[in-house]
Amino acid sequence: MKVGIFLAKYIATLQEIAPMKTREPSDLIVEVFAVAVSELVALGLSREEAVLGLLSQAAVQANPGAMVHAAVLHQKFHSDFVDS
Repeated sequence: MKVGIFLAKYIATLQEIAPMKTREPSDLIVEVFAVAVSELVALGLSREEAVLGLLSQAAVQANPGAMVHAAVLHQKFHSDFVDS
């Protein structure tokens, strides 16, 4: 699937998510991340490859303080997302 087609499908999926006015920003971010991972998996990536790809983009775009905050969140909440 070409990137343009992926983006069009991704944007259409995101438009189905409730408007930000009625949702908490953190809830929207979680939902958008889940959609992005799902779409990348549908393109043939493993879940881990999809998460690492998105994380890589976030890491290069975030400031150093945000990355420190991300590491703290990882320590606190990673176990909630690990399959038991």
